[in-house]
Order: sequence, then structure tokens, then C-alpha cells
Amino acid sequence: MARPDTWKVGHLTVSLEGEAPTAGYLESELSHLPPGDGAGRGQLHLVLGDVPALAGGVHLEEHVVGRTGFVVERRLIRIGLSADPWVVRIASKEEPRTAIRDLHNRLRDINYLPAVDRVAKDAVYGALIPAVQLAQLPLRQTWLHASVIARHGHAVALAAWGGVGKTSLMLQLVHHHGWQFLADDLAVLDDSGTVYRSPWRMQLYAYSLEGEDELRRQLFTGRGPVDRFQWYALLWKRGPMQVRRRVHAYELFGDAGVASSAKLGRALFLRRVDADAFSVRQLEPDRAAVAAAATLEFDLDILHRWQLAASGSLSRAWLPGASETLTQSEEVIRSGLVESGAECLLVDIPLGSGPRELSEYVASLLAG
Repeated sequence: MARPDTWKVGHLTVSLEGEAPTAGYLESELSHLPPGDGAGRGQLHLVLGDVPALAGGVHLEEHVVGRTGFVVERRLIRIGLSADPWVVRIASKEEPRTAIRDLHNRLRDINYLPAVDRVAKDAVYGALIPAVQLAQLPLRQTWLHASVIARHGHAVALAAWGGVGKTSLMLQLVHHHGWQFLADDLAVLDDSGTVYRSPWRMQLYAYSLEGEDELRRQLFTGRGPVDRFQWYALLWKRGPMQVRRRVHAYELFGDAGVASSAKLGRALFLRRVDADAFSVRQLEPDRAAVAAAATLEFDLDILHRWQLAASGSLSRAWLPGASETLTQSEEVIRSGLVESGAECLLVDIPLGSGPRELSEYVASLLAG
């Protein structure tokens, strides 16, 4: 790349520069976002290439903690992080492979990704997502562990602990009930209650597409026969929770089925309970914010490991601690709920209910 490419994640400007095989996939990951225009309040720089060693750093398993930054060793990538401004450096550790060896690994991979794209995916989840949280919290903006849909400029957050069914619910509401996609799994929320379109591709498991033949056909549009074969082979061998594909929302729903931002109107906090019927009740914004921040901290376990390593190294405390980021995210979520006037609802879901039952209940709730 001759010059950095930039995109806006809410108020944060993310730039990408450097020459690496992963650059194309990372560009495609961010390409649907608004271009950076200098109006963002903060910046995060992603630099592909070498990650310099830290002289005099403290070694704690996969972490090397220094006075102004640290290095993290993952299986596929080496990460370097420094602040002021926030810079994430990523170097691939993947060895060049023959086409036959790469195909063999793709057939075993839950995502059916080639080696270069597996490295790029590790960069997204192992480096970019936690680094974005560090860079955006001072801007009064945070991740929200939720799927988010929108209609007529009003957003509905479907917040939940992992495994409750929020992705399947989002697919049903967009595909069958006329809502637009804003986010899956991680949404961008600021303290005014505005939700911005998620930067990342969706990860769709087979179980989220059970009974959804049209969505499955759309998912495989343009994919080759080996890709399809691998999906059904893993589905038969491992089951619906062990095969998935990464896809942009517009590839699944079309441009009309995707929103760019919306003000939060409702926040549904979903949980599975041992009960015979669905139930719903009002939830105070304070309690909702505490629950949402705790769920997010659990989901951002990589960031938590970074923070614990920084604290355990007894080095200069340049990285905010876990309690500080938890408090900040809780404050932003609470402010977003209050400032937008969002109605907060606690929705209890019977353990045995399936995606269609859940979507019909929530659709009727949103229509009321």
C-alpha cells in the first residue's frame, strides 16, 4: 500500500498500512465502513510487517511487557501494541504452504479459510477487537456484546451472554420481519445512545441457519463446490455447532437490509431460564449497564489477559487496568441507555425454545 487506508468506527479512525499477504483480507473486512475524513476524535493505527523486540521487557509466558508497549505471541501472529497514539503492529507467523497442504488445512478448518485469511482472522479477534476497545473508551464509545437491528432510524439491541441465540434471532428478524442489520455479536455504542454498524463480518454457524434454506443459498452464492462439500461434511461429522462461515451482512441481506447507524430505542437483555413460558419485565438502566459491561468483559478475555500481564509485570502502568475499562464501558453503556431514552427489557427464554419460537415472541414484543 502506498499510503494508509482509513475508516471510521464510530468516532474512532482506524488506519491500515504496510505490505503483507493479509492486507487484502483486512481491507475487505473494513471496506464497508465510512472512509476516514479526519473528523474522528481518536485514532488507531494498524501496521502490517515486523514487530520489533522489546529490549529489557518482562517475559510472562506469551507476553513481553515493556515500559511503553508490549509484544504478544499467538499461534498465527505476533502482536506489538503501544499507546499515544495507539499503534497495533502485526506480523504473520504462518509458514508458506503448498496448495495441497493449504487445501487439506482448509477442509479441516471450521471456517474453510485459506492460510492467509486464517492469519487475518486471528489479527481481527486476537489484536484488533481488544485494541479498538482500548482506543475507543476515552472517546466515550464501547463495544456492546449484542446483535443490533434497526428500523426507521431506531435501533434495538439484543444483548445476551454467548450462546443464548442472539445471532439466530437477528437473522430471523432481518430476514422475516423487515428489520435492518446493524451488528452481530459486537456492536459499537457511544454515550449518546447511537449504535454504529459493526466493522466485522458475521460468523454464521450451521445451527443458526437450520430451516433457513434461502439464507443458506445466499450464504453460498459465489462459493465453489468444495466449499459446499466441506460445509455438509463437517455438519455430518461434527454437528451444527462445529461448522461456520464468515460473511458480510450485505452479502446475506443486500444493501437495503443493512443500516449504517441508528439511535437506540430498545435494549432487550435475553437470558435462558428453567421456565415453561416466555416472560418480560422492565429493567432499570443501571442494572442493564452493569450486566452488559460484565458480559462484555467476559467476551474480551484477550484484553483482560493483556491487562493482567501488564499489572503482573510490575512495569510502568501505561495500559489501563481491567477494573478501569470495566468501569468505563459500564459508564458509556449507562449513558447511552439514558441519553437515548431506550426502553430496557429483561426477556426470559425457556431453555427448550428454538430460534423460530424466540423470533416470533420477540417480533410480537417489538410490534407492541
